Amino acid sequence: KPVALTIAANKGHHKFVELLLRHGAAVDVRNKKGATPLWLACHHGHLEVVQLLITHAADPDSQDSRKVSCLMAAFREGNLKVVKYLVRYVRQFPSDSDCRRWFSTITDKVES
Repeated sequence: KPVALTIAANKGHHKFVELLLRHGAAVDVRNKKGATPLWLACHHGHLEVVQLLITHAADPDSQDSRKVSCLMAAFREGNLKVVKYLVRYVRQFPSDSDCRRWFSTITDKVES
C-alpha cells in the first residue's frame, strides 16, 4: 500500500488515491527520496490529489530529504493553482533567503 499511494499521487490518479486512503493507506508515507504523496502531488501539479490528501490530514509542511517543502515543490514547478490552495494550510513558510534563491534560479532559466 505505501508504494502504491506514492505512485498514484505522483501520477495524479485521484480515484486510485481515494481508494487507497479509504482502505487505510498511511497518508504521510515516504518514498526513497523522503517525499510524501502530498509532496509528489504538489510537485507535479495534481490539484485534485492535493485537495484529497489534505482532507485526509496529510501534513502540508512535510519536506523531502533535501528539505524542500510541499509548497516550494509546487512553487518551483510553477504549479500556481496548487500553491494558491496550499498556502491556506501551510504553517511553515520558506524563509526570505530561500525564496530569493529560488527566484534567482527561475530568473537564470528565463535569461538562458
